[in-house]
Amino acid sequence: ELGMYIRTLPFHAHLSHSETFVNYARRIFNSLQEDATHTQDPINAYVTENQLNHLFVFENYPIDFTLLSSKGIKIGAFNERTGAAWTTLVYPKENGFELAILHDTRIYSSLYVDHILNHFKNWLSELQWDIPLEQTKGLFIPTARLQGPKVHRTETNILEILKRDSKHPLIQGIEIEISYAQLWDEAKSLSSTIQILPGEAVGIDVKSTYHFVLSIVAVWLAQGVPCPVDRRYPDSRKEFIYTNAGIRKILVSEELTLHIQDRLNEPIVHAREASFILHTSGSTGEPKGVLQTHECLINLICWNTQAYPLDAKEVILQLSSFGFDASFHEVLLAMSLGASLIEVPFEARLDIQQIREYIRGFNATLAWIPARLLNAILEVDPNFLSDCDSIKHIVTTGEALVIGKELKHYIATKGITLLNFYGPTETHVITAQAITINEAITQPTIGKSLPNTDILLVNNHQIVPKGLPGELWAAG
Repeated sequence: ELGMYIRTLPFHAHLSHSETFVNYARRIFNSLQEDATHTQDPINAYVTENQLNHLFVFENYPIDFTLLSSKGIKIGAFNERTGAAWTTLVYPKENGFELAILHDTRIYSSLYVDHILNHFKNWLSELQWDIPLEQTKGLFIPTARLQGPKVHRTETNILEILKRDSKHPLIQGIEIEISYAQLWDEAKSLSSTIQILPGEAVGIDVKSTYHFVLSIVAVWLAQGVPCPVDRRYPDSRKEFIYTNAGIRKILVSEELTLHIQDRLNEPIVHAREASFILHTSGSTGEPKGVLQTHECLINLICWNTQAYPLDAKEVILQLSSFGFDASFHEVLLAMSLGASLIEVPFEARLDIQQIREYIRGFNATLAWIPARLLNAILEVDPNFLSDCDSIKHIVTTGEALVIGKELKHYIATKGITLLNFYGPTETHVITAQAITINEAITQPTIGKSLPNTDILLVNNHQIVPKGLPGELWAAG
């Protein structure tokens, strides 16, 4: 066996969009001819010292395979090992060349590699050697900026779009029924006892949907900023959140009562456009506080009430954790429609049998159910929701949607619409797709941008070329 020697030619080349590819290649060639200082250096010296982690290897050897065969020499498959996380190999062929990529599978997925290879193929097939690179189609066509329609909103506070004076039930449960008028009367009374500075955050640590809705409305009426936590959080996490948000007062529920708990803290006053504060899971370190705005909520809820056939007859199952932004979406959508919320007891929210009974018992028409949970339920019992005929819409959010065969069958047989909402905590929902049986592929897209929202694919603070992956940035 013979090993092939790799000659090391390290150099730095700045790509200028205004020059032609011919001039670019000539400049690189001249640079290599002028600096032969490092040609004898072992390439591993650069890789192991982290000076290089992406390599381009050109197999430019002129081999006459016929001559070698006549001498009894057989060329087998080349087994390249460069030690780099990513190596692009260029092999000469009789009528062109061949590209191959060696990559560390712990860092780069096969899908990402396919994107890169397709990009190379498209660019090279369209490359014109004697025009500026910026005019070369395949290399510099940026990914499209996804822009939602521009819609002017006049409201400045989320309270302006919520229904109030109605005897229609806002919250229903086994042992509770609260009308809109009753909720607003109680919220006004509670707000008068919350003595805070305008823009000050107020903690909310409650168990029931009723107390959650009452608390956030009361805090808004007091010109404060709700900062809810999940009742199941450990005390240390709650304390971190309260300290981080400058919380001096906490609305705490004990069974049927709601009281104000005082704590020593330096208050933080936020601008009047602040609507609520949530904290991320902290999976990569400490939880991160996110301040949401009234403008964002108004944009979301106004779009949601108009984008789908929803009205005051809707009965919405309230299942989301109060530490998760979907809980605000559930509540505010219902209150803007004049619809009803179904209160599922805190202890029953992880019991799928009880969830089904609440759907059936109150004829729920819309529910937020994470895709992973929905798929898992239907895998165990494909007929789990077969007698829940009232459900017309299921919202999935918080994770990538994968439609399993049982879920696809359920969509087809029941004629429901799966609403796939996407958005990080910082922005809430920014894209959406309504999925019926015609769109029920295994991994559907995240849909289109919401009104007044722009989506960009970015890498190193630049919009990536078409066909390549990047980070999802939102603006608006």
